[in-house]
Amino acid sequence: MLFSSAMSEDRRRFLHALVVPSLLSLVIFLVFVLGLGMGWDLDRFGVYPRTLQGVPGILLHPFVHAGWGHLGDNLPTFFILSTALYYFYHTQANRILLLIWVLTGIFLWCIGRESYHIGASSIIYGLAFFLFWGGAITPSISLTALSLVVVFWYGSMVWNMFPLMPHEMISWEGHLSGALAGSITAFVFRKSIVAQVGDKKNSLPDDDDDELTRLAMKYNLEQDEMREEEEEHNNDNPDDSRDNQEVKE
Repeated sequence: MLFSSAMSEDRRRFLHALVVPSLLSLVIFLVFVLGLGMGWDLDRFGVYPRTLQGVPGILLHPFVHAGWGHLGDNLPTFFILSTALYYFYHTQANRILLLIWVLTGIFLWCIGRESYHIGASSIIYGLAFFLFWGGAITPSISLTALSLVVVFWYGSMVWNMFPLMPHEMISWEGHLSGALAGSITAFVFRKSIVAQVGDKKNSLPDDDDDELTRLAMKYNLEQDEMREEEEEHNNDNPDDSRDNQEVKE
């Protein structure tokens, strides 16, 4: 079985964190392969700003990619960051991802150039900025470390949020939209994130709790056995019991 009751909590949590990112990554890959193999023009499912025909792209544009290079740049990064989201923010990950996804598409629809904007890079920016701010606003060591890793590994992405290369086929508007969406989402969920960290600090893991329970039961059994032996000894030797009583007093 994939999720066994005997499995450690960390391993079970990690496997759960892989489910949604794996499914989304698989869909992105299959959409690209099918579109390429069938000769479909999927660009029309991207965001075309400020038009009714571009509205479906608010939700669909992350599934469309221009080529193998575009897909190869986005898919591994999307999988890594979304897995990190589902591992460290597992109780709220679905709502966080959905809000980032929708806000990114809406912002891009509002500020984008008059062209089709496609690709998952906008969601990648949303995830990166959420993970950064999520670690910055909490006292959790693990979340702060994750925030620093995102800065170290993906910090150079910030330059693609601005129109520094206007002739390049890069949707800096999508990147900027994702960054805004991730930052706003971190602000919206800040209280629940801090509360989640507080709950972890004030509670023991299940494994530790079970171990303490077993130790307590073992200690109680030993104490009961000692009392029984002492009572048997006193019953067999009443004079010794009286002497011991006087010494203790």
